[in-house]
Amino acid sequence: RDTSGPADIDVEDTIAFSCYVECSRQTYRADCPLPWIGGWIESESMSLEGDLLSPAIATAIRDPHKLAIVTSAGNATYGEVMTRAARIVSEFQRCGLSSGDRVGVMLPPGRDAIAVTVAVLMLGGTFVPIDPHDPDARVRVMLAGCEARLCVAPPGRDLEPHNVISLTELDARAGEWGVDARCLPAEDISVDSSSVAYIVHTSGSSGVPKGVAVAHVGVANFIADLDLRAPVAPGHRQTW
Repeated sequence: RDTSGPADIDVEDTIAFSCYVECSRQTYRADCPLPWIGGWIESESMSLEGDLLSPAIATAIRDPHKLAIVTSAGNATYGEVMTRAARIVSEFQRCGLSSGDRVGVMLPPGRDAIAVTVAVLMLGGTFVPIDPHDPDARVRVMLAGCEARLCVAPPGRDLEPHNVISLTELDARAGEWGVDARCLPAEDISVDSSSVAYIVHTSGSSGVPKGVAVAHVGVANFIADLDLRAPVAPGHRQTW
């Protein structure tokens, strides 16, 4: 356990939330309920480096038309996800966000949730996954506890005093889905593997939901270990 983080957040580097799981050989099935996966990683695959973003960027640059997401509402390639995410980053910056900021992602499973999540990581921020079915009072507590600067939510959610941008508004500004080579990030983008990738919250059964901060390297190790234990051959799809 790393106790160097904020006093109100427990840091467990090896618990993983599969809101966004990227392996360059896998396809994410995003219209299925998302499980919360946790576990200690102790194997030969352990590393002190690794992040969630770099492998996805490398795949998008190498093969932008490779299928990345399959949903009942529409599919998306790696290039489309990265293009969309880059445009969302521009909107985040217009909202005054910068590296290190925390952003609530209160969206149902799907390509939009993944694009927003990737955008937060591209910004150098930390995403905070929130169930869109959670009551507003609980969401406010979580956003306040992790000091989120912004929350991306479905239309009609009133979370004052917190800043909210609706998915409808974000979609209108980001434009249509598609691949734009000008939007693809550089392959050598720098990501601090020890930085916090996301903050997930406990159920709050003891009173108040508690945030758990998870570093990039912890999730990267989890995925590497999973890929060793249950490898997915190129061209196959994996359901999450």
